[in-house]
Amino acid sequence: MRRLAAAGIVSGRDERRYVPNDAVSREQIATLLVRTVAYAEGRPVVPAERGHFTDVPVSGTHAQNVAAAAERGLVTGNDGQFRPLASTRRDQTATLIINLLGVVRGAGPVVTDGGELWVLDQGTDLIHVYDATSGIEEVATVDVRPAVLRAARAAGDITDAPAGELTVPHMIEFDSQQRYAFIASTAGGVVIIVDARTKEVVEVLATGGGTHMADVTPDDSALWVSVIGTAGRGSNGSQKLVEVALPDLDAADPTFAVTDTLLVEDLVAPWEDGTEASYAFPSLSAVCHQFSPDSSEAWITLGPGWSQGGLLVFDLDTKELLETNPSEGLDTHGLRLSPDGSEYWQVNRNSDDAIVIDADTLEVTRRISDVAATPDILGYSRTAPDRGVGPRWVT
Repeated sequence: MRRLAAAGIVSGRDERRYVPNDAVSREQIATLLVRTVAYAEGRPVVPAERGHFTDVPVSGTHAQNVAAAAERGLVTGNDGQFRPLASTRRDQTATLIINLLGVVRGAGPVVTDGGELWVLDQGTDLIHVYDATSGIEEVATVDVRPAVLRAARAAGDITDAPAGELTVPHMIEFDSQQRYAFIASTAGGVVIIVDARTKEVVEVLATGGGTHMADVTPDDSALWVSVIGTAGRGSNGSQKLVEVALPDLDAADPTFAVTDTLLVEDLVAPWEDGTEASYAFPSLSAVCHQFSPDSSEAWITLGPGWSQGGLLVFDLDTKELLETNPSEGLDTHGLRLSPDGSEYWQVNRNSDDAIVIDADTLEVTRRISDVAATPDILGYSRTAPDRGVGPRWVT
């Protein structure tokens, strides 16, 4: 119980009493499940905006967590009712644990709807979706070839489309509830938004040549896009960060639109003219980015060139630069926040190394040489308690 309390998963009746012999209601179980998922994923589980069950009061203490648990496939009801105050039976508890294991392992709930693998084929401009729970069976193909997207634009279904002959879907990220997939397309200069349930393209937004990465803030409030633009330095406005303020993603037909564009040269200008620092950045091209768990800060790597490297940290509300390091590695590329939110790992393709940055102090705490021959992107699997926190795969 002490370990769960320290992790923020359980709490007592008051500061001194846990009351271990009391029964646990179904609504309390839902809250425990949601807190466990938040701890495992290293970021908050965004509460649902509306309830799923007619017998769960919207203003109730556990109402939002019950709705969030239902959205993630952790709990279910019967005929629109949840029976929030009822106790949980032993057989029901077993099912809840199975559902929880499915979610925290990244495979989705252990039901027929969960556990998909999305594969971006850059050579054919197709996205293949596989059911990973049934022997990797392909269940859908999303066609994002320029001609197909231009036809959809002509029909008024989407806003933009690639102008050239290639799309090249490059990186894919989902919102916290896996409702939509956001795909950055380098050659097409667009972000493609796909409804993860229907596998249909619902919007395409022009963001600029070299659109490299699109990712959603942990609170699902905004999508940010890193755009490499034209290589090298220059004031042509192609090296930028693009913001798409997200609507209610639970709405039947949400509208997506670009809401702000930040030129990297404007962002770093106060630091380059000597008011904050006295150096020049070797590159102004945004490559990859990550967010702090509370969605207050964005971390952006700058590159990508054999002699280029840098890191920016800026405030998502004020959109002002908070910290920077212009020279930690060459061909700076991938960046990931550790699952517990304590540190950032950054890899550099040309210098073949990695640096570890304390997320609170912004200090480099470790430098790892020869992490790979040409490290590009890194990520985390679920961390075993006795093995510490560190990247589990690097490409």
